[in-house]
Amino acid sequence: MDGQKKCRWQRLQVGSFSGQGGREQQQDSFGLCTPSPEKGMLAVVADGMGGLQNGGELARMTVDVLLHHFQSTPVPTDERLELCDLCAVARRTVETYLGPYGRGKGGTTLVMALLRRGKVSFLSVGDSRIALVRSGGLVWLNRPHDYAAQLSQLAVQGEIPLDQVLRDPQRMALTSYLGSDRPLLVDVSPEPVTLVKGDRLLLLSDGVFGVLSQQEMTACIKGTAGKTAERLEKKILVKKENDQDNFTGIVLRYGYRFWGG
Repeated sequence: MDGQKKCRWQRLQVGSFSGQGGREQQQDSFGLCTPSPEKGMLAVVADGMGGLQNGGELARMTVDVLLHHFQSTPVPTDERLELCDLCAVARRTVETYLGPYGRGKGGTTLVMALLRRGKVSFLSVGDSRIALVRSGGLVWLNRPHDYAAQLSQLAVQGEIPLDQVLRDPQRMALTSYLGSDRPLLVDVSPEPVTLVKGDRLLLLSDGVFGVLSQQEMTACIKGTAGKTAERLEKKILVKKENDQDNFTGIVLRYGYRFWGG
């Protein structure tokens, strides 16, 4: 689906795609908000946890409350604090919905990017990812909060064999998500990243990067943001995975030549 959008003040193109895959329900949600040139743009992807209760509803709720809060609040002076405030609002919303005995029984991941004045800041909880594509190379900006990361740390410290990281059946289990009954792990950019002409940003649920290799994704990234989104979606569908997860992505292209409108 081509969600291309032109923003004269930010010189951005936006593409998006989302599909149900082989699951019974679509539990991914995404959204964008551009209130004004001063506020910039907020892009959000939330992946409701299929193995827990109300994952899809929690993902939609998270996206809605984040976009509303972003649009209705003044511009803070620090993007990092702004993202942390947004995350706190989403956390309270999810926990209020679940109630005092529901924590750990429902949840959603979160990744959001704030673009303002030619720079991007990000925050994530869980395993949804954000990538920067520049000069043909793709670099992940955030770290996944999963058991594999903890296993890797133990392996580096010599406490477990290195191959156990790949063999452990629980390696993909999340160690942080909105709605968890454990302390929340948050990955937030230490400072805004300055964008240059031609940069692309990808916000993805695990139904995308869990199916496509980094090489396959990079090969799709050319032309407009909308065309890139179409290629990524087509690449997923062509694979015809038997247990294809819900998949969602937002593609942002910065600094293209603007022809008016």
